[in-house]
Amino acid sequence: MFRTHPLLASVVVIGFAFLTMWRVRHDYAARGKLTLSSTVLQLVMFALHAVASYSFLDSRMSEVDMASPLFVLAVVLMVVGLLATVAGMGRLSWGDTVGRSVTGLRTAGPYRFTRNPQLVGYFILLAGWALLWPSWLGLAWLGLYCVIAHLMVVNEEGHLRSAFGREYEDYCQRTPRYFWVPRKGV
Repeated sequence: MFRTHPLLASVVVIGFAFLTMWRVRHDYAARGKLTLSSTVLQLVMFALHAVASYSFLDSRMSEVDMASPLFVLAVVLMVVGLLATVAGMGRLSWGDTVGRSVTGLRTAGPYRFTRNPQLVGYFILLAGWALLWPSWLGLAWLGLYCVIAHLMVVNEEGHLRSAFGREYEDYCQRTPRYFWVPRKGV
């Protein structure tokens, strides 16, 4: 396995994410959708984050304590996260999922609860994975995902605002970006 210092892995992943998001922003501005190259760059960005797990997590299945209550929680989170990711992506066409087309604003299904159900679902899945080897480094790896996912979301929001205008603004007012938090008196 390829292992490097977590700080170096973080710099590489975040640096690649900034370069990727620059290209994504350019494609959205110039074409109103992503090109194949910017789509591939985003997939590589998330793959780099996945590979970085070797720098942050022990990742040896022999080191997982299957008798721990954390193990059960980790498995539950991974299953729930996978199902939520698939449900979020299933509401979009393949082209919409990877930014290659825009066929309409999705506000039903899991999009009623969060504007980014596939990213939230994947976060939950990763949280479960990190819990298999609980450590501060695992938490840092999860935080690294949050940084690159947020960079992607900010880019997409600008594009959706220009594509859907007031309809998207109204949707943003009633639906949280990531997690729904109940408000007092509501």
